[in-house]
Amino acid sequence: YLPSEALLTREATEVNQTLNIFAGHGTGDDVVSMALGCRARDVVTEHGCQLDWHEYAIGHSVCIEEIRDIGSWLQWQLQRQS
Repeated sequence: YLPSEALLTREATEVNQTLNIFAGHGTGDDVVSMALGCRARDVVTEHGCQLDWHEYAIGHSVCIEEIRDIGSWLQWQLQRQS
């Protein structure tokens, strides 16, 4: 979630828009609601950032599927840089 949308708006730069962001959220998260996660996703993309959004059938935790997705995403990022 975004603790401060105003801060993101104030700090947004063209360079930030070139960064790729991985974000995952559990559909059963009872700590950070899905609505807050989706709002963060929407605000980040509204600012032109490239967001790779994933939803998982978990609560406020991490699952092996998410770890694999993060690993694949990181490998993709590293390959793009070389």
